[in-house]
Amino acid sequence: MEEWGRSMEIKYKKLIFNPNAYFDIKRKEVILPISPEWDNLVKWKKEFPNVHKRILYVADELQKSQKRDEEWRKPTIEIRGGLSLHTWKYETGEIRTTQEFRGELPHGERINYHQNGNKISEEFFRMGEKHGEQKFYHTDGWYFGNQQFKNGMKSGTWETFYSDKSPHTLTKYENGKKIYECVYRKYSAYRENRIPQVIKEISYVDGKMHGMFLDCFVNGKRRTQGIMKDGEMDGNWDFFMNDGKTLELSVLMDGGKIKDVKYKRYVSD
Repeated sequence: MEEWGRSMEIKYKKLIFNPNAYFDIKRKEVILPISPEWDNLVKWKKEFPNVHKRILYVADELQKSQKRDEEWRKPTIEIRGGLSLHTWKYETGEIRTTQEFRGELPHGERINYHQNGNKISEEFFRMGEKHGEQKFYHTDGWYFGNQQFKNGMKSGTWETFYSDKSPHTLTKYENGKKIYECVYRKYSAYRENRIPQVIKEISYVDGKMHGMFLDCFVNGKRRTQGIMKDGEMDGNWDFFMNDGKTLELSVLMDGGKIKDVKYKRYVSD
């Protein structure tokens, strides 16, 4: 006990990747037989043999644990015609991922699972690239959203949903570039019904904001409305009070620069 008591400040750790390597905790250095500190390590091992045995034991257990991790991380492989199905599992045995391959490339369906058995996603590949519809799910199992790809490029309509299947976001892509974005939000505190309403709507051209821009308060009333041109604010921009009708400020923009600012206090039609 005295030995252990004197060595509570353990000076070294055994490194599992090399049988002759230790780590000096205080100096934060790796100690090898050719290191000047090696003689001090040898003296310490002789002075505290039981502590050293415990360090070796811990290192041995870590190495065994590492080997077990490597084993369960390896997939099982099942040949299906021209494809191979790889299956990975959680350490506790539940299926984590299944993926079809053609040769070394993902080709076909990949399904990811939560540890509770519910799906995380259904993804599809063609010769290593995402292609087609990708589906995503919440931990509880409800359908969360989808994405579209074409030969690895973002394409078509991307959607996410609330748990009651009502829309949350809608984004459109063309040739890998965003062309439209819309965000919906439910605010039952402000609305008698719970139908989501638009709180943000933006158009894009070549990946830049271009065209209509609409942003709303959390109560669903419009806050900002204007036009974007090549990623810059352009033309007339209106800013409203939280009732969505009272125009507080109107700004005339030209290529992202302010040309004129007018303060107005009236209720718009």
